[in-house]
Amino acid sequence: MTVTVELTRDGDRLEIICDGLRPREVRLSPPPPGASPVVPVDGGRAQVDVDPSVPRYVATLKLDGGYGRVPERHVNLSGAANFRDLGGYGLPAGRTVRWGILFRSDHLDHTTGSDRAALAALGIREVVDLRKPGERPPPGTAHPLGDVVVHHVPIGGLVAHLNGMTERMLSGEIRDFSAADMTQVYIDLLDGHPAYFARAVRHVAGATGPVVVNCTAGKDRTGLVAALVLSSLGAGREDVLRDYGLTQRYWSARKHAELQSRFTAPDSDFSRVQAFFDARPEALGGALDYLQTRHGGAWGYLCGAGRLPDTTLGLLRTRLTTATAVGTDRGDRA
Repeated sequence: MTVTVELTRDGDRLEIICDGLRPREVRLSPPPPGASPVVPVDGGRAQVDVDPSVPRYVATLKLDGGYGRVPERHVNLSGAANFRDLGGYGLPAGRTVRWGILFRSDHLDHTTGSDRAALAALGIREVVDLRKPGERPPPGTAHPLGDVVVHHVPIGGLVAHLNGMTERMLSGEIRDFSAADMTQVYIDLLDGHPAYFARAVRHVAGATGPVVVNCTAGKDRTGLVAALVLSSLGAGREDVLRDYGLTQRYWSARKHAELQSRFTAPDSDFSRVQAFFDARPEALGGALDYLQTRHGGAWGYLCGAGRLPDTTLGLLRTRLTTATAVGTDRGDRA
């Protein structure tokens, strides 16, 4: 049986969903304002009012075999909308992606002091930045996370026809864009940058501590790296697409109003190109199908076209997976 526990927040309301698991007790940290830290769970589900300014809540589950700790997947930051933990997804042989080791995000250039304090608490030591030089701050600019190792892996520049897509849509040069077109963008990126995607995954595998992968929006390039890592570890297609689709909630939906106001040219219509800014699962699904057909899957692509050594998969599994479903305090590093 697959066991998953998810904490999902909507404003000041936090929902805890335990699928395949019935904890004897759930304790929330920090405690909800004016309430007991012990959250009543009925049928594997609970809802509780929380402080929306808290960056991240953590649930401690009392189980028959010990205790498990599960954090919110999304980290609530003022200056970065799409910062998420890739932990908790189920893998073959009862293993799970470990929480708190691999994160994905949009750019961190606008993070506030309180944001940086929250991120410092995560212990992030390395950053894999997929942005091209023109997207990044000037050389010599201090990184928002402070003293971290930054690996620049610029993806996108070699696929020239993809440059300036947003501007071409705003001007009306590109009038229509579908989820199938987004799939083709992903295929072009994968075909054009196999060594760069492999390098990004190699940095994730070789990091000495928690690592975050980011691009500008945390949707496309970061989404592909996340999908390559999760798929290589054996995560199910449904989970890979679900993780990608969370960007719709945390980034795309927030951007719609801003983007719509910019589509003022006579030949531009946001609704006809919205798929470019969305995170529709079918868009990534088509790219996964392509990888399976052309390369035998994500790992075949990384090892073949990307020339990543086979030993890297072992490093990924050692760093990113655990034998327990919810990070219990016994056997967590098995």
